[in-house]
Amino acid sequence: MDEFWLPLRAFDYSANGKNGFLPSNQQINVHMPEFLAFGYKSAIGNIECKFPLRDGTRLVQNFSVGVTDGHTKIIIMMSIVGIARELELSNAELNDPQLSMVLASFGQVRCSYEHFQNPAHFFLYSLKTGFVSSEKQGPSPIELVAELQQAVELQRRQTHSKASALRDHLGRVIAEYNKMVSVKKHRLDSPKKALAYNLMRCPSELLALLHRHYDHYKAESSGVPHEVLQSDFFVPGSCSRREAERYRGKPQFNEILTVSAETTMLYFERVVQDFSRKASREASTKAKETGQKKRQVLLMGHLDTDLATVLKSAEPFDWNRISFILEAHGKSLEEFVVQHQDSSKNALRKSLEAAFSSWMEELKADQAQFMADKVLTFAFA
Repeated sequence: MDEFWLPLRAFDYSANGKNGFLPSNQQINVHMPEFLAFGYKSAIGNIECKFPLRDGTRLVQNFSVGVTDGHTKIIIMMSIVGIARELELSNAELNDPQLSMVLASFGQVRCSYEHFQNPAHFFLYSLKTGFVSSEKQGPSPIELVAELQQAVELQRRQTHSKASALRDHLGRVIAEYNKMVSVKKHRLDSPKKALAYNLMRCPSELLALLHRHYDHYKAESSGVPHEVLQSDFFVPGSCSRREAERYRGKPQFNEILTVSAETTMLYFERVVQDFSRKASREASTKAKETGQKKRQVLLMGHLDTDLATVLKSAEPFDWNRISFILEAHGKSLEEFVVQHQDSSKNALRKSLEAAFSSWMEELKADQAQFMADKVLTFAFA
């Protein structure tokens, strides 16, 4: 594997720079603050590159180098540069130490390249690195399908067998991918193969819809997890419902019960809308509960009756009294600390008192025994 440095302008940051899809907003939101705070650091890992086919020249054109891993990093850096340019910042603002450090770090990016004789293997290698570099969860169903779909299309062109069944091409591509992977959990098993096969037979609008949905929710908690996509009940052309007992042997229901592309889109649009609506309600309820807890914290501070009434009422709050709230809240915290540091409620103090009381009882018993022995001695003297 070769390592080298390239300027940021050399990379194709569009969706075609990797697999036809951009990274999810969740990935960008997680890593953007890190780039804004520290700039680009080569220690975070190389950008895995793939170069376009050229006619013998080694000249790298601007915005031409593809990416197999590190697409999110390239897009974040390009976004920061684009935002700074769009805002038309003055020279004084551009000379800000923090901003100038961030922008200067984008000058050269450390890259690596691994060559594959079969161009389709670049997409399989991209899928492999997606599993390896994932922190908590693997690639989403969209990323999985995007990489496999690109590999299948390349294989069809190479073998000139566009008429062959999609299942056969996909099976061969997955077999080649599994040969590249040494970690068992990163391999594509039958359920993942079924998921990819189902989505590849669906309209492209469905992939775009799911991609937008996964921008806001993780795949496993989005209402459209892998288990749903592994079933083929939503695939256009599917007619599994006609095998039910009440429809069996009634050909007039075949056309009605056969899934169409419109049926597929309506189903997932409904699923996505219902889940988004439910998630919004839960987020609103959570925010409301958080606000109530904050209000209870204020009211716990032994505030006077008048202030408690103002806080509970719907009238606008008089912010001139905020100093009293802070003072009362500070006194409440002080009383709380003093109360729990009181020696009468201190666990160590309690244990010492119990030990001392036990010692006193033993001493009294010894003294009583001593006096009894002393009396007996005088009696028999």
